[in-house]
Amino acid sequence: MANDPSRPAVVVDHIVPIAQLMYVPGFLQLPAEYMYVVANSPRNLQWMSAYANGMKNSNSAARIGDADPGWLQQQLQLLATIPPS
Repeated sequence: MANDPSRPAVVVDHIVPIAQLMYVPGFLQLPAEYMYVVANSPRNLQWMSAYANGMKNSNSAARIGDADPGWLQQQLQLLATIPPS
């Protein structure tokens, strides 16, 4: 993937994956346009390498085994700022 010039090196990543948002109480009762706004809120988006995002695969960043430990710690801190559902 990294060697394919037709694909971007970085992509937008959802900090809280859309698959996880589906389990937030009341999320599925929102109108579709509000679901979109919540999922794509700037506070829920970050740039990530396409490789890392593919490895993350709608899961925790901890799933990326060869990631920089400092970056992983930052990802865990981002998730810790989200109130539990």
